[in-house]
This record gives sequence, C-alpha cells and structure tokens, in this order.
Amino acid sequence: MKYIMLKTDEETPRAVPIIFPDFMVHSTVSKFMQLYFLRIHEIQVTPVSAGQLNLDVENTYGHSETLKLKSDPKDAEIINTYPYVHGVLE
Repeated sequence: MKYIMLKTDEETPRAVPIIFPDFMVHSTVSKFMQLYFLRIHEIQVTPVSAGQLNLDVENTYGHSETLKLKSDPKDAEIINTYPYVHGVLE
C-alpha cells in the first residue's frame, strides 16, 4: 500500500493521511485530494511526505451513511493481503 501525508492550511493545521493501493500513483492521488479538499471543504492542503506502508487491520466495522453500505468482516483480510494478491478474490 502507498500513502501521502497532507497538511491543511487551517488556523490549526492538521495532518491528513491518505492510504491507497500500489497501482495508483502518488502524484495523481495527491492532485485529486488537493482538488477535493479545495472544492468540497474549501481548505488548501499540501503534501508533506509520501511512501509505502504495511497495514495490519484487525477488523472492519460500521457503515457508510452516504453509500448506504455496511462493512464486511472479510474486508480486513482483503486489506491485509492486498500487497500479496492485489485484491484478487479466489
């Protein structure tokens, strides 16, 4: 997995981690997220670091109100094995 750490330009700056799959490109994700934050939240963000990471997700939980979807207990396994099987389901 890859990540970008963004910093907001708010009065009290925040660090915002963005985590995404290896096949996506840092610069493209960064540009998209900068546009998203500016248009949706009217906040400027600047990338301050980026790289790769390993995840160890114990479980997934909850739901998305905006997508009207529940989490699936199998999602944690898919996330944890993504670097090895790239999301291939069986």
